[in-house]
Amino acid sequence: MLYLAIDHHAKQITVCVRNEEGETMFRQQVSTRPEKIESSSATLGKLATDQICIDGVTSAAGRAI
Repeated sequence: MLYLAIDHHAKQITVCVRNEEGETMFRQQVSTRPEKIESSSATLGKLATDQICIDGVTSAAGRAI
């Protein structure tokens, strides 16, 4: 199984994929421009030959909610 982490900010997204042993299989920082995300998604899709676990976590980063 592979584990996918996505850290989304206003101007960039960091994507990291690790295997069960914790080894980084893929890591990339991408602009939030749609064409850059699409290009990165194509590369990431090549790794998706196995199951991928996605854990969605949000944070208010110190902001009142």
